Amino acid sequence: MTAPWEMIIFDCDGTLVDSLGGIATCINATLDELEPGRRLSHAEVGHVVGLSLDRVFEELMPDQDLEIQKRGIALYRKHYKERADTGRLNSQLFPGVKEVLSALDSDEMVMAIATGKSLKGLKRSLREFDLEPLFPILQTADDNASKPAPEMVQKALSLGGVRPERTLMVGDTDYDILMGRAAGVKTCAVTYGCHEKSRLEAAKPDYLIDDIRQMLKLPGLERDLGEEGVTAP
Repeated sequence: MTAPWEMIIFDCDGTLVDSLGGIATCINATLDELEPGRRLSHAEVGHVVGLSLDRVFEELMPDQDLEIQKRGIALYRKHYKERADTGRLNSQLFPGVKEVLSALDSDEMVMAIATGKSLKGLKRSLREFDLEPLFPILQTADDNASKPAPEMVQKALSLGGVRPERTLMVGDTDYDILMGRAAGVKTCAVTYGCHEKSRLEAAKPDYLIDDIRQMLKLPGLERDLGEEGVTAP
């Protein structure tokens, strides 16, 4: 059967890479300097993962002025770089990611990433896990509106020369699903990342899966890795 998909667009953090612990550590280190005594749980940090950094600090520090929020961005980048350079982010791929990406890699379909990370940070992550050759199209927060605005997906479609109805957006947050829907593409939510299942269901994805390997049971993506099928919310 010929796959109906011409492009699959993945989110990065929380979808491909299990990075919440490192992100939370860097955010809390930043807050220690700006609002001593304040500390966020992983769940609280997870609610803003996926947004661009300016939106993150707007959400986390709504009562602070713009200059303090900008200082928060700079401090976060400093802490993140320090931990990344010394191998202390402790990020890893979610189970099955490498196998699924390898199975999907083909000349007939383009794979892309749309992320709230910077391009530099995204490329660092892709190099770390030897994924860079799989993704010819990268859209980041450097030169796009933050999710859930559809701009990242729209630019990926334009660069790939593909149709929205033949494109699938895969992500772990409602920002990803809302972004994809706004761009007119099909969407697949994964429940193992940052946003809880009920929040994802409320965003009305076309598909909902609990394990990335279940992608290979989606219509047109069928590969046999021995996993159970997907559910439609």
